[in-house]
Formats: sequence, structure tokens, C-alpha cells
Amino acid sequence: MLKAKKDPFRTWLLFRYCRFVMRRRFFSVRLYADLDAFQEAGSFPMILYGNHSYWWDGLMETLIFDQFNLDYYIMMEEKNLRKFRFFQKTGVFGVDLESRAGRSQALLYAARLLRSNSLRRSLLMYPHGELVSDLEEWPEFRGGLSGLMRLNEKAQARPMAKKIYSSRYPLPEAALRIGPPASEDDLEDRLTVCHEKLLEDLRNDEREDCHWLIPPPRKYRGNTD
Repeated sequence: MLKAKKDPFRTWLLFRYCRFVMRRRFFSVRLYADLDAFQEAGSFPMILYGNHSYWWDGLMETLIFDQFNLDYYIMMEEKNLRKFRFFQKTGVFGVDLESRAGRSQALLYAARLLRSNSLRRSLLMYPHGELVSDLEEWPEFRGGLSGLMRLNEKAQARPMAKKIYSSRYPLPEAALRIGPPASEDDLEDRLTVCHEKLLEDLRNDEREDCHWLIPPPRKYRGNTD
């Protein structure tokens, strides 16, 4: 497997690049979440798991990692990481999904990462194991997430739903919602509920727990606050 070799300078470059690009590709990026979870020591280690529906998955989340100072790692399919080896230097490690031994090796590696003494250790993964568009039905989770929770009983697994959509503004908007901790028995259901709640937020233009990761351009803010 390809282990992560996090380099602070390359990570800083990634954060700056992602923020630069997303300010130009998206009208706004908003996060619906209970921010207290990022301040409470008992929330960590944290596993964020989400729907894998967009090319931006893994990149957009750097806005969260940066803003809330998370000591993060990301699980990525190894054959894709080999094409983009730069990400290995920014906290991404590879899992060979075609090999049972490769999946087990990556699972044990992820478990060791979560057992670190780092105060804000976080892991991002997409348990569907493949890119699935908004128009397709989500497949069942692969077994890695539930196995990881058995190996790390202290870890909190929180669903994270994402939606990129067109609106009345010149550029598309993006929204993420992070839900409350899930148990091993309801991981898939919690992600589905989180996604439905996010869609409801957007339909109702709910902003009660909305936080801007990329705020709208200044000239539009009077119409969005």
C-alpha cells in the first residue's frame, strides 16, 4: 500500500491552491454543522465518511481541515493515488480495493493513524468505494468503515453529505452537512438521513447552523445573509 508522508509545506500549498480554485469555480461553499464538535476533545479521533459523488471530493474538505485545524488523513484508492503522487505528501494514503490483503493492510494502517496521540486526528473516507453520481442509487458500503470502528472503539464516525448544485447565481454552489455520530449498526442510514437533511436545508434556504467556507462575493452578500 501507499502510506501517507505528510509534508507541512506541501499541505500548506494544497490548502492555498484549493481555496484559490474554489473561490473561482464556486459562487459559495457552505457547511451545516455543530461547530462545538470541532472544539470538544471527546469528538476525536473523528472519522468523516461521505457520499462519493463529485470530482471535488477530498479537495473541498480541505476547507474544513484548514479552518478547524484538523490533523487529517484521507483514504484513496491506490490506483488513483499512483496517478497523483503529490497527494501522498499531503496526508493521503492508498488502499488496493481489488485485493483482500490490500484492503486489510490499509484498514490496519488507518486504525494505527486513529490511535495516534494527536489531539485533533481525523480520517476522511468514502465507504461506497466508487464514484457514484447524484443520478445513481448509492451502492452498499464496503466493509472497511465498520471494521475500522471495531478496531477503534473511541473513534466517532460522523456522516458528511455533499451537494453541488446550480442556482440563480453565475457559478454553481456547494454545500456540506456533518451529522451527529453514528454507531456501527446505522452507518449507511445516518449518511442517507444526513443527505436528506442537507437537501431540506437547501430547499428551505435554512441558515440556522450554516457557516461559510467560501462566502459569496461581496456584492451578493446582502441577498444571501
